[in-house]
Amino acid sequence: MTDLKAINRLVNAALDPSEVAQAQFAANIPTVIAPFSPAQIRDSFLPFLTTWLPKNNKTITLSVAGHLPKIIQAAGGIAPVSTLIEGLISSEDPKTLEKITESLNTFKNDSMIDELITRLLLSQYDTVRSFIPKLLPIVSSDSTRLKFCQTMVRDKAFVVRFALAQYLPSLPQKEMLALAQALIQDPQLRIRAYLPVVCTKLPSFYEDLAPQLMADADWSVRASLATQIINSENKEKAAMIASNLIGDSVWQVKLCALQSLTKLLTQEPKIKYENGLTVLPGLSDLIAFPQNSLKTAIIDCFFAIAMHGGDSIPIDKLRPFVNDLITNQQPNVKLHFLNAI
Repeated sequence: MTDLKAINRLVNAALDPSEVAQAQFAANIPTVIAPFSPAQIRDSFLPFLTTWLPKNNKTITLSVAGHLPKIIQAAGGIAPVSTLIEGLISSEDPKTLEKITESLNTFKNDSMIDELITRLLLSQYDTVRSFIPKLLPIVSSDSTRLKFCQTMVRDKAFVVRFALAQYLPSLPQKEMLALAQALIQDPQLRIRAYLPVVCTKLPSFYEDLAPQLMADADWSVRASLATQIINSENKEKAAMIASNLIGDSVWQVKLCALQSLTKLLTQEPKIKYENGLTVLPGLSDLIAFPQNSLKTAIIDCFFAIAMHGGDSIPIDKLRPFVNDLITNQQPNVKLHFLNAI
């Protein structure tokens, strides 16, 4: 027989200003809800719990999140609990968010999860909507997941769209590409610049995404591309992109491209690379730039091209760069050249 007096004491503990008393109530929520009908839970207990929830108390939010499966069962479904879940998410406590995901995994492939996400997508809080990718692995179907992702692409908040960009590698390649092609038009450069981080391993990356990224008006997007291409599967195409970006108008992009080309040619000695004779003359012009980091990268790239090309690069094609460096560069630049030999 249920001890109603004990339940009443726990409810009173929730109203106590003492954090210890409130934590006691949170820890015993399953006991509190046990004797009540789903209608009573929905109409009385959940509105009370949602209003009472101290979002800044990590101990309590974590405890309540752990009880979600029993609360959902007692309420007769996940829909009535969506407001409580929204409140828990808005606490922004990492352990609470992890516990929410863990608790809701109980309902994997259940249409109730789809209903919950539909409601959360309407939340006024950006942090709540940006949490949705954590729930996408447990939706009822692939088509439903894609529908939710397409809604997130159009979200007004940067943090929501960026959360989707971070989730892209978890998707099948076809869905990943379709969403990346939508995000590549995003007004926020940080999202466009993040796409090379997550998309370079796509088989069609160089055909479907790289051209637009190379032509992006913001140099940080092009620099991200220049940096991340070393992670792609097709090293030869990566080397071609790096060679092209060495000719970029912004020195930071040049720097990233030089460093990537150097890594590709030294770490992948068997890749086919025929742009050496085209890139070498441009290095002599680039080394006139004032940035020391750029000069160092140019020298490293010069040696990488020379070593990779071997006998295919005549000595007379290398001599102009060396002569110019010896004649016109500062001692520290010459020293780096000598150390690289």
